[in-house]
Amino acid sequence: MNAPFPLGQSAASDHETAIATFAWRGLCLDIFAAVEVDVGQTLAVLADAGVALDKEASHPGALARLRSLGKVLSAQTFGGHERRAARLVEQWTALCDERTALAHGLFRKDAGGVRIEQICYREGCREQMPARYYSRLDMLALLHRLDVGARELHGQLGQIRAACRRPGR
Repeated sequence: MNAPFPLGQSAASDHETAIATFAWRGLCLDIFAAVEVDVGQTLAVLADAGVALDKEASHPGALARLRSLGKVLSAQTFGGHERRAARLVEQWTALCDERTALAHGLFRKDAGGVRIEQICYREGCREQMPARYYSRLDMLALLHRLDVGARELHGQLGQIRAACRRPGR
């Protein structure tokens, strides 16, 4: 993980900005980690209930496991909760692009916020991705979207797990 900013000689406000950015990044990544745990637990309960899972369900990549869960939710019924859960999984999948930048990007101070530069490796080629800019308000808005999305997904996946554990499933 890269430091958001070098913490060498800097003004107190720069130091405070760096600490706030460290905290923001950590909070966002913690939310992503909590969803990864929820997805893993849900896939384990589905497997225990005899639901056929594809090989992506045991893939080390969180996005692959999320795709696997989405396929199951699209193909099976779980007490009527599957449609909303599938929609939330799809929305969360779109947010996973933010996770990659947060986890692997290089953070730079920018006027009133932060710029994240990221290099991506696709099919053996190194590609510089367009920089992402986050004002302080953008940072709070992303944290809010992640928090709300994770809570909603947690609730729906809990309903899916409960439906799998009901007798007669």
